Amino acid sequence: MTATVLLIYPVQAPYAMLYVKGKAILVTHGQEMDTAKIKEMAGLYGAGIVISGHTHIPRLEQENKTLFLEGAAPEQVLQKLLGPDFVELHRKKVGFHCLCSKDKLEQILISLGEKEIRDIIESQERAEIECHFCADKYCFEGSELPSILQAAKDQSHR
Repeated sequence: MTATVLLIYPVQAPYAMLYVKGKAILVTHGQEMDTAKIKEMAGLYGAGIVISGHTHIPRLEQENKTLFLEGAAPEQVLQKLLGPDFVELHRKKVGFHCLCSKDKLEQILISLGEKEIRDIIESQERAEIECHFCADKYCFEGSELPSILQAAKDQSHR
């Protein structure tokens, strides 16, 4: 029997708060938060601007004192914010790369502690951990689990 262990562990945050010239800007892809949650966070952090793009449907909306920009290209967002003062000087391709690795997720498994690891060993043939951020799966076979248990024991005796 194989079980999947999904750890909702903040390998990387699903949003960023930026402060530019005294203005709070909430930036999120939006895949982990619905519109209500994004609006709640904007209020919590006092964000005057919220930029998200998960739906890829362009939307510009102002609610109370918060400007919501969604689904637009970065230059479109900047054009809306800066108006005629916006001048694009340079363009650089950026991309997403998750920083997870089997070693990092092994450390998370170790942090569960002796009891949890012992339970996994007794009830499963292996442990499979899925990175919550990028959805890569890492499998720890039964032969690897005793050394992980020993590492947890060593860590608890420090």
